[in-house]
Amino acid sequence: MLTGRILLVAFEGWNDATEGASGTLKAIAEQIEMKTLEAVDPEEYYDFQFSRPMVEFDEDGNRILSWPGTELLQPTSNAVAGNPQLENLFLLLGTEPSRRWLSFAGEVLEMVEDREIDHVIMLGSMLADVP
Repeated sequence: MLTGRILLVAFEGWNDATEGASGTLKAIAEQIEMKTLEAVDPEEYYDFQFSRPMVEFDEDGNRILSWPGTELLQPTSNAVAGNPQLENLFLLLGTEPSRRWLSFAGEVLEMVEDREIDHVIMLGSMLADVP
């Protein structure tokens, strides 16, 4: 059994078949009600010809441009009030970087150290011929 602060990580990309890993973390983030604590600057790590920005609609129906990136999430104070154990859960969710992995990993590890996270669990999903 894991105790302490836990970070669950999922990257969209080749290691996320049918969005099995990222979709799981997105569902957790929605069900728990999580907020963004910090985001990695996408300009440094993404090839926008490979990971293109998307046009989406906000809550008011306005179009917005959504750039690929990676965000660190934590439950809101309302979620923690309802379940104090959630205070120790963090999610790192975003697009897999296409360049400068060492610098990217350094930024992520800095986030981990700043929040005194004890465990990092990386999720992925692959296609396989398994019933």
